[in-house]
Formats: sequence, structure tokens, C-alpha cells
Amino acid sequence: MSTGTISSRYAKALLLYATQTGGADRVYSSVKAYLDDPAKASAEPLPEELEKFVALVVEEGRESLIKLIFRSFLLQYEASRKVSTVVITTAGPSAELRSKIEAFARSKFEGELQFEYKTDPTIVGGFILETRGRRLDLSVKGKLKEIEDTLVEKHNRIV
Repeated sequence: MSTGTISSRYAKALLLYATQTGGADRVYSSVKAYLDDPAKASAEPLPEELEKFVALVVEEGRESLIKLIFRSFLLQYEASRKVSTVVITTAGPSAELRSKIEAFARSKFEGELQFEYKTDPTIVGGFILETRGRRLDLSVKGKLKEIEDTLVEKHNRIV
């Protein structure tokens, strides 16, 4: 069985268990905090549901898949609640650009959107938008990479 299938099934079980116990929101917050900053999240106490789940994963020898399981859990939780996290990466802080990107995202995706912002000066300009397993790269760095790939491909056909 593939690691994707395994992690998806464990995540589904965690979501079902956490929902039944009424702790889905706590588990979601804790998992999200762990994936964002494992060192900081390790200092916080885990919700009981998550503590039991992690013990089960370790008992079954699947601890190497914990990050995949957690990512799958976040996606399943957000899908069940019709919530999407949109990660916007820009070269620098710009309130005007952020508001335009948020308006663009709201026009393309239904449901509640939660926005996270990252700054990466190496993308030079433009932005990268990531949500629901999709990535829209409209950065200068991304466009330059596309041009480079096209030139390399054409060169390889000639040779």
C-alpha cells in the first residue's frame, strides 16, 4: 500500500475520532501549529485525542509517516468544513498587492478562505499562491525558470 493511501486513511480516522469526541478544532489547531513550527508546538500540551492517536501511530510503527498523516488531516478537515488555507508568497510586504491577490483568490475559490503570508525576496517580484494542492507561480523567478526550461528543451532537441 502506498504511503499516500496509508497517511490518508490514518488522517481520516483521526478526523472521525476527533469529530466524535468534539475535539476536531483543538486537534486541527495543534496539528497546524506542529507543522508550522515543530519545536514551538512540542512545548505545548497535546489535546487528548491527538495524544492517543500519536500513541497508536507509534504502536503501529508508522511514526515515519506522521507529517504526511498530519498534512492529509489538515486537508480533510478543511474540506469537511469548506475552509481553504491560501498561502501567498511575495517578494516583500505590500498591503495593496495582498488585497488584490485575496480578491483574486475569493473570485476563484468558494467557501471560507484563510490567508497566510510568506515573504521570499528571492522570487524578485510577483507572487506565488498555493491552496488545495494547487500552486500558481506568477513570480519573476518562476517566469525566468520557465524561460530557462524552454531554452534547455529546445537546445536538447537540436543536439
